[in-house]
Formats: sequence, C-alpha cells, structure tokens
Amino acid sequence: MKNFFQRAKKQLIFVGVLLVILAIVLLAVVFLKPEEVTSKLSVNLEKSTIKSGETTFLVLTAYNSGSSELKGKFWVESEELTYVNVSYPNDALLNFVLMPGESITRKMNVSATTNAVRTDYELVAKLISADNSSSTLASKKVLLTVRKE
Repeated sequence: MKNFFQRAKKQLIFVGVLLVILAIVLLAVVFLKPEEVTSKLSVNLEKSTIKSGETTFLVLTAYNSGSSELKGKFWVESEELTYVNVSYPNDALLNFVLMPGESITRKMNVSATTNAVRTDYELVAKLISADNSSSTLASKKVLLTVRKE
C-alpha cells in the first residue's frame, strides 16, 4: 500500500508540473503579442484645382504609430495615366524606414491636362510595405480638379 501512495504521489507531482508549464505557455501566448507595425498616412494637394498643363504638389506624410520599425514605400495611382502625371525626382527616396514615433513627408509633382471644361481626377496614395509590396498598410484618396482655361 505504501508503494501505491508513493507512485501516486510522484504521478500527481508530475501532472502538477506539466499543468504549471502548460499554464505558463498559455499565458505567454495570450499576453506576449508580436510587435505590431501600424501606420498613419495623410495626403493632401497643395492646390486641389489647377489649370490644364499646370503642376501642383501632392504632399504625403507617413507616421509610424506602432511598436516596431516600419519599412514602407509611397505609391500613387491615377485613374487616367494619359492625362495625369505623378513624378518624384528620385524614386529611391520614396522608400523609407521609420522607427516608432517617427514620421516622413514627401512632396510629389502632379501635372494634369484636360480636353473638357473641367475634369476631376481621383488620385490614390498608398503606403505599402517595403518587405511585401502586395501589402497595403494605408490608403487615401484625393480629388484633383483640372480646368481648361
């Protein structure tokens, strides 16, 4: 009978240790979240209305509001590539790395033409991941009005 209780005691201690280890692992999984990369993007046009053939600036600002570094890239798309031209003097400078709390601003040239009296062009500015170009971290739309005068 004494051997039975000693074996049972050892088994209970073993099970207790396993339960404590399991509880520690579960708590670690629940409370230790991976570092998040979060960002904010602000976009505005210096002049939202221009004459056909004129140029304005699209001002893009990215802010790293996360807890780890952000490797990003600015990207701008237009619905009408024939009439809207978005450019930046050095495309390499559209890539950046931001530490938590840091921000970066870039001014891109936007020129547009129209054959109508007035045309509204939608520009979509995106902050994409430099590590995974298919991952959009933030996106904003602005409207550029072009008048023929």
